[in-house]
Amino acid sequence: MRKANVVSTMMALILVCGVAAGCSDSGNSASAPTNTSDASKGQEKKEERTLKIMSGVIGGKTPEENTLFEKEIERLTGIKAKLDKPASDYDQKLLAAIASGEKFDLLQISKEKMNLFIEQGVISPLTDQVKASKVLQDPDVLPPQEWDQVKTKDGKIYGVFTKFQGGTMPIVRNDWLKKLNLPEPKTLDDYYKVLKAFTEQDPDGNGKKDTYGLSTAGTYELQGFFSAAGLKQRYVEKDGKLDVPYSTDAAIPVYEWLNKLYKEGILDPNFATNDTGKMRNLFLTDRVGMITYWDAWVGMLNNTRKQQDANTAFEAKGLPGVVGSERQLHAASRRSGRMGYSGKCRASENSLRIHRMVAFQRRDRSGQHGHQGQ
Repeated sequence: MRKANVVSTMMALILVCGVAAGCSDSGNSASAPTNTSDASKGQEKKEERTLKIMSGVIGGKTPEENTLFEKEIERLTGIKAKLDKPASDYDQKLLAAIASGEKFDLLQISKEKMNLFIEQGVISPLTDQVKASKVLQDPDVLPPQEWDQVKTKDGKIYGVFTKFQGGTMPIVRNDWLKKLNLPEPKTLDDYYKVLKAFTEQDPDGNGKKDTYGLSTAGTYELQGFFSAAGLKQRYVEKDGKLDVPYSTDAAIPVYEWLNKLYKEGILDPNFATNDTGKMRNLFLTDRVGMITYWDAWVGMLNNTRKQQDANTAFEAKGLPGVVGSERQLHAASRRSGRMGYSGKCRASENSLRIHRMVAFQRRDRSGQHGHQGQ
């Protein structure tokens, strides 16, 4: 079977804004000089170079693909990689690993986690390394304004982009829309009618009342609905202060709408304890008609069902989300992955070299299309 997206997911923080942060100098690896050429020198191997990575998204979709990912890094750079990719509960396992003193070279973390790790002294600035890199300073590789997004108030850089990800959105069973003769929803009222029909009108055709209109992974990636109130998820900086739009009074109508779905049995009752894997499985097994997830998964969901049954009627389709009263649409907010290194980094030059080679020099091929030949 064709193994897809090994290196495609390698730099994708396609379901979460990713940052990779490196860890501490354990004394086991020699520190490379900072003036190392940006060009990859995979054949130059005076000593064994290793890179230990912990990731929730970067890597493969299976243990076998993770192994291919490790081999691809070594093939391209001469650096032996070890990928630790938990199957679930990534944030909890990441924090537990850091708290226990486990050492990594690269960590995939969110922007929020990066800020937390800065406060705790887990990661240190990359400003000098970034400025010294011809690749990272090339405006054709990364426009200067993109660096502004990762700089702290004092102008320091703790994270480095891996790639731009797409955005999150409602993903609907388009074949169910067609079967029930329903138009694509545009407003919250439209979404309610569609989700109610998915719950009550037997869209899977098995004669049983066993479907839900919507499932989520907790409150993960609800941007497509909160855009109805013109609100962006996570933190927003305004007048030098951080605010959480979802915690404002403007968000109340959306919470009331979600509560209505829950009370009427339209929202999967296990949404609060679902992880993204459980949510996807419900969608793939005809249990729910809509989920909220990353745009890149639309094609992967369709491919998964096609591999199981080439004649399946299953058709996932991404929707743009709800347009707010000011005609603002925040449903597919474009996000950026980043890489950083901690002040205790075991092999920061190796880590920086991986970033330069993969995230930029090969981003259009390995970073987008997957491991060649797989």
